[in-house]
Amino acid sequence: MSDAGEALGFEGIYPADGGFWVPFDQQSLYPWRYGDLVALPHGETTVQDGKGRTWFAAMVVHPTCDLGAKAAPSGIQLVRVRRLKDVSERQRNEIAAGFAVDAEGVTRVARVNCVYLAGVSGATAHSEPMYADLRETVRLPLGVVEAAGRIAAMTHEARVAIIRRDALFRYRWNLTLGDVYEQERARISVDSRFEGPKPDWASSYGRKALRRSPDSRFATLLGAKPSSSQAL
Repeated sequence: MSDAGEALGFEGIYPADGGFWVPFDQQSLYPWRYGDLVALPHGETTVQDGKGRTWFAAMVVHPTCDLGAKAAPSGIQLVRVRRLKDVSERQRNEIAAGFAVDAEGVTRVARVNCVYLAGVSGATAHSEPMYADLRETVRLPLGVVEAAGRIAAMTHEARVAIIRRDALFRYRWNLTLGDVYEQERARISVDSRFEGPKPDWASSYGRKALRRSPDSRFATLLGAKPSSSQAL
């Protein structure tokens, strides 16, 4: 495990399930941000499947600083969230791990468009594992989404994992966990307008540079051969 993974309480490329969401009794301290899990309004056709059923949930992927900004275009960006149990066992494993080992023993990125999301403790309809599909996007007015409600506020630790996965999907930027962790530490630590509690690890920015750990560490753990052309 890399220094960043240890600092963030990660298990693999994501936090442990208990570290994904802010406890319900603390959510009011956190403004809406990128990564939050939200409900969707019934009757809105843009968030319905082919049978007219409203999406299970959505994840906010709109830049946090632009949420509700007067000059921003109408609406915020969301991606569809589905139940993890609705896909095959193989797909579930690959989504949760973020990688797979092929027939030749090479570890490769798997389901790059999918982001694993832990179940939300205390949320009856959303208590089991889920995943967000970064390909299925929609834009809805912020007020409409706020009225439908936020299901859970994402922790800063989980957000690091989501940003990394999003960058890999959208830009094929193969950033290490340490890369994103350090960028977030730097950004949060100096942001005088940052709202809500800051994570402890951001306040220690600059004390010690992280030692880089190769992303092929999972291949080593699995006894697989890392791919030189495609790391996790």
